[in-house]
Amino acid sequence: MSIWFVLWFFISAALLGFLGWSLLILYQQKKTWKAFAAKHKLRFKPNSMMEGAEMEGNIDSYKVSFFTSEHLNPDMRSSRKLTAVEVGLHSTMPIDGAIASGQMISFVRTLNFKTEIRPEHKSWDKEYLAVGDNRFILDAYLTDERIELLVKLMKIKNSCMVLIFKGDRMLLRVDMADPMISAEYLDKFVKLLLKAAKTLEVSPDEAKKLKAEEVRGVGKDSSLVLDDTVEAGASGLQLEDDDHDHDEGEDEESEPQSQKKGAEPAEKTPKKSQNKPKSKPKD
Repeated sequence: MSIWFVLWFFISAALLGFLGWSLLILYQQKKTWKAFAAKHKLRFKPNSMMEGAEMEGNIDSYKVSFFTSEHLNPDMRSSRKLTAVEVGLHSTMPIDGAIASGQMISFVRTLNFKTEIRPEHKSWDKEYLAVGDNRFILDAYLTDERIELLVKLMKIKNSCMVLIFKGDRMLLRVDMADPMISAEYLDKFVKLLLKAAKTLEVSPDEAKKLKAEEVRGVGKDSSLVLDDTVEAGASGLQLEDDDHDHDEGEDEESEPQSQKKGAEPAEKTPKKSQNKPKSKPKD
């Protein structure tokens, strides 16, 4: 028996085994998702045999979507498919910004938000990203309770997460390698996601407080600018005094010459004006 035939046989068996395993996973996913969609009255779309299923609708008044996403690998030559779950929040933020982990970070960086903060929380990892158009509002928004829930989502194995708020939309999304073929795990995950959505929402009263943080933040920035201006102005005044003292010295030296030149029209100029001291400019 040829070695090439043996090699071909094992490679073919491996490929067929991988294909059969993939088809089995997709079948189990569609079966689980279909039952979940029927339970929560969601729209279910099975798609083709080699594609993942989709479902969307409302759960506890939140719009949720389940689908398959595709992410490029670090080598930029290949990609991998992940299970993506999105939930739309009912509120908005007074600024634009985002909080992200994993592969979502590269996407968020392309949006060019103005500033980044690093919350002082024991669970916050330096690899996580929190950016926005105003650091004072973002810092006030990220309470301990919100950070703990976000980190819990970020720590899901082989996953990436993004919370993005832009304009009149606020969206929470988690992409994970788990196809969620277990009905128990699917229920547990959805409950966690909806709990996070409720916690991450901003009430009208909190929105006013966050807006006040923006005004307060402008005041803090302005005070820093004002302090720099005062320091620069103080040094400028000192230079002007030095120049002024120098000018006075020149005036005193040139005064006898001007008196000599004005000796002839002395009759027209009163003597008192000659002895009148110069008035110094007020500080």
